[in-house]
Amino acid sequence: MKTPIYDTHCHLLYKGYITRRILYTLLDLMSDLDKLISYNKFKNEATQKQKIKISSLIKRTINVINLMMSSSSQDVLHHLEHSYGQMDLIIVPLAYDVSSCFQEAYAQDISTLTIRQERDLLNDIRNDLLFILDRYVQKLTHYKIFSQLKSLHNKLELLTNNKNTETRALNSKDVYMFQLNQLLELKQAYPGRVYPFLYVDPRRAHTLRLAKELVGKDKPFLGIKLYTPNGYSPLDQNLLELYEYCQQEQIPITAHNAYGGFSTFVKKLEIKGGFFRNGQIIEHNGWIEFETDFFTSPHKAILERAERLNHPMLWAKVLELFPQLRLNLAHFGGDGKHWQEHVIKLMIKYANVYTDLSCQTQERMLQHIKKNYLHLAPQKFLYGSDYYLNLFFIDSFQQYFANFLKVFDDTELERLTYQNAQAFLFASKKVIS
Repeated sequence: MKTPIYDTHCHLLYKGYITRRILYTLLDLMSDLDKLISYNKFKNEATQKQKIKISSLIKRTINVINLMMSSSSQDVLHHLEHSYGQMDLIIVPLAYDVSSCFQEAYAQDISTLTIRQERDLLNDIRNDLLFILDRYVQKLTHYKIFSQLKSLHNKLELLTNNKNTETRALNSKDVYMFQLNQLLELKQAYPGRVYPFLYVDPRRAHTLRLAKELVGKDKPFLGIKLYTPNGYSPLDQNLLELYEYCQQEQIPITAHNAYGGFSTFVKKLEIKGGFFRNGQIIEHNGWIEFETDFFTSPHKAILERAERLNHPMLWAKVLELFPQLRLNLAHFGGDGKHWQEHVIKLMIKYANVYTDLSCQTQERMLQHIKKNYLHLAPQKFLYGSDYYLNLFFIDSFQQYFANFLKVFDDTELERLTYQNAQAFLFASKKVIS
């Protein structure tokens, strides 16, 4: 490609930041594998289709755990660069703080609580993972990949018992700051190649303060990352001042907006500003309770919290208040086709609303997006990888990027990977001839 590739949505999490989000996704992946080869379905001989699926799931598990074991964010970046080969790459790493998923109330200090719960939860997850491994390792001795599969036992022990010694004793606020410092070191090491986004949680005064200190033109961070299913509303009262600042300064915001992903662990939550339910926005300042317990049914719980706290109609209300906000509703709804209809309307209506196609790992979904939506707002779609979380859902990064090369023609690709990215990130309106 003639122009640089902007990966507008990626993560550089290494073993010091191994989070429940990653481990729970890994647990889901391995549970799928366990179900596929369980005694009732596997019995004596797997079908060829089962064998292909089993090999694929094992490969994904190994790929993700190997990346988890990276010793630094720079190591993860090197893996990402290698995955793109000789392409001229510019990346936008998004900071993230999973400890906010434990927070119930605004006044709650979760720094010490998180450390205690993290140890217990990581141990529970590790035990679940190892239990699943023990169940199917015995059934897969004839697979070529078996030796790699067995090594996961040791890697999981290292992953959960020996979390990075630099961060092990730190509270959640310190770990968050350590992550930000890592991203800033990468920005300095790769001038003009790394443009980090600051993670903001409106329930935490220090992240709101940092947003004004550190984000903006000629400041360390280029933009803001929001993840409302972690436990707050897009209409949170503490975000309104931030939106006004970002609109005035034309600071880009990337907000997770998939009908899925991850969410708060708590069942009861204090919110300020409103939530979505039964087709309407309900203004609310106080406590809400979810129907599904996260630890009983994670997938169902995630969908419920996404609907309540992150529905595109909530963002439509934000844009009514701040119509010039530079906003990327990331993932284009994920697998939620009903969300895509809402998002595309916002992209058409508002001049600065975009979406990225990060973690759209299925070629058929990319074909669906191209056929039904791309022509409606061709300047508003961005390319992103969601690296390395995308590797939970596809066998290799090369396959992920190949899907984009296959679905989109050269002109469309230059818009996705370069022209549109420049417009969103820098308010640039360069036109490709």
